This record gives sequence, structure tokens and C-alpha cells, in this order.
Amino acid sequence: MAVLVSDTSILIDLDRGALLELAFQHPLPMAVPDLLYERELANHNGPYLQQLGLGVVTLVPDEVAFAQTIFNGSAQLSLPDCFALSFARRDDHILLTGDAPMRKHATEHSVRNHGLLWLLDLMVLEHPRSKGLIRSGLESVFSSPRCRLPSAEVKIRINSWQD
Repeated sequence: MAVLVSDTSILIDLDRGALLELAFQHPLPMAVPDLLYERELANHNGPYLQQLGLGVVTLVPDEVAFAQTIFNGSAQLSLPDCFALSFARRDDHILLTGDAPMRKHATEHSVRNHGLLWLLDLMVLEHPRSKGLIRSGLESVFSSPRCRLPSAEVKIRINSWQD
């Protein structure tokens, strides 16, 4: 079974859209590396995310070394991002990120990666009765001034997910 490796931006967007609980009802488990959890989630809603089912994983030394190599070679990625990218290199792991530089690095390193819209599409398939809730959540995420989702793709989903 695949594991979804989330960066912080995906979890923030799910929270902004009030979709965290539904996202963790998905059959694919979601996890983050321990460094990302400690630096970016632990003092915010980290305990709540763990209650929902978020896994926190410690990387093995080779994965830490890979993350450090990526971090040293890229001014665009934070160390927690590099840990998530390294963790997502495991077999049957999929990186979830809303960050373009992260997606670029993932693709360069043959790491399967997707964004929030892909996850929401899966959620609609898994929970068709929650389409209205997911649509409303997407509208909330899209209305944020920090939203970087592609307008055309968002509008397609909003229109198709009407009750």
C-alpha cells in the first residue's frame, strides 16, 4: 500500500479548507519525517494531526545524507522539505506538495509527486457523498491570498463537484 508523504503546505491547505478529518479517512496513510514534524508541526496542530492518523517517521542514515545533499545544493528548499523528499523516495511512497521547487526536485530524482488537487480528486472518489464539503473546502483554500493553485483547474473541480 502506498504512503502519502506530505509537506507542510498540503496540511495547511487541508486545515484551511476544513478537510483534515476527511483527508485522514482516506485509505492511504499519510506521514511526515520527524524533522519536519518537530520544526513545523509539533507546536501547532501536530498532536491533533497525529490523533487523526499522521505518521511521524525517522529517516535512516542514508536518507538523512541524501536530504543533506539536496539541501546543500538547493537554496530553494528548506531542510524539512529535503527530509520529506528523501522520505518519499521509499518504495510505494508518494510526495504531496504544493511547492513548485519541491515538485521540480522530486521529478528530477524520480520521486512520484502530486499536489492538493490530486488528493482532493481521490477524496471525491473515495467519499462521493462528501463532494459538497470538498468543494466548499477547495473554495476556502482558493480564496486565500496565499493560494497558488491553478485557477482553471480549481474552477473545473468547483463546477463539477456541485451537488
